[in-house]
Amino acid sequence: MPTAYTFWDLHVAIQDAMGWLDYHLHEFIIRRPHARKPTIIGIPDDEGFFPGDETIPGWEIGLSLYFTDLGVSALYKYDFGDEWDHEFYLKDFS
Repeated sequence: MPTAYTFWDLHVAIQDAMGWLDYHLHEFIIRRPHARKPTIIGIPDDEGFFPGDETIPGWEIGLSLYFTDLGVSALYKYDFGDEWDHEFYLKDFS
C-alpha cells in the first residue's frame, strides 16, 4: 500500500480484493503495547446509538501514522453480524 493511503483506502482495497460490495460496517482495531485501550478506526457513530463511541474516521487517518515498525498489526472487522475478521501486518518484501 502506498504510504499516503488512509485506513479508508485500505478498507476499499480489501473490499475489492474480497469481491465484497461494502454493504456492512467495518472497523480497524489497533493495539499498541503501552496503550490502555485499542485505537478504533472506521466510521464513527454520528447518530448517538453507541454512547462513548471513540471511533476515529478512517478517511482522516493515514496508515503511516500507525504502521511505523515491522510487525505492527491491525485487526480489520467487517460485517459485525457474520464477523469477518482479518489481521494485517507491516512486512518488508525487499
